[in-house]
Amino acid sequence: MPSSKKSSKRSSKRSSKRSSTESLSLESLDFISDKDYKTTELDIFGIIISLLLNGVILYYLYNLEDETCNCIRDWRHNFIKVMCSISILLSILRALDLDIDNNFISLIISVLSFFSLHSIYTYVGDLNKYKCSCAIDKQPKLNSFMNTYRTFIYFIFMFLIVLYLIVLLTVININFLTFIIPTVLYLILFA
Repeated sequence: MPSSKKSSKRSSKRSSKRSSTESLSLESLDFISDKDYKTTELDIFGIIISLLLNGVILYYLYNLEDETCNCIRDWRHNFIKVMCSISILLSILRALDLDIDNNFISLIISVLSFFSLHSIYTYVGDLNKYKCSCAIDKQPKLNSFMNTYRTFIYFIFMFLIVLYLIVLLTVININFLTFIIPTVLYLILFA
């Protein structure tokens, strides 16, 4: 008889645990489904920043297309223009709640965006390195902004590399301090 009381107590504890777990999962599913169908304030802020930033970059590039401008106009110039236009289009689609949910297309866009950021970094650097008068003299504030954005891209890439190394090192259990400090010093000094 005492064993039946223990088993009934155990089963009631299990059922109460299950019901609280099930209610948590249902609530979390409701939260996720609400978020999937509504644009949040953070999404709107990201859309506005994306539109402004890509618009500024396009304006900067179109100012370099003057006939009197003898600056560098290689593949990066056109590639950045195309990627900024695609980014503006995707931001508008996101503002209208028409996101692209295809993982393959999202992966391709992410890879192309990475190359676009690298192209912006190197192209703006080359324009300043070779003293492009259309960039430096005719639009000094915009050129200063692009140099600041270029520096921001550099620090974001360095942060992501360090973050990747931290995750990699914690996964393979290498002592963090003996590896990361020389790596960070190398990146700072020689990158």
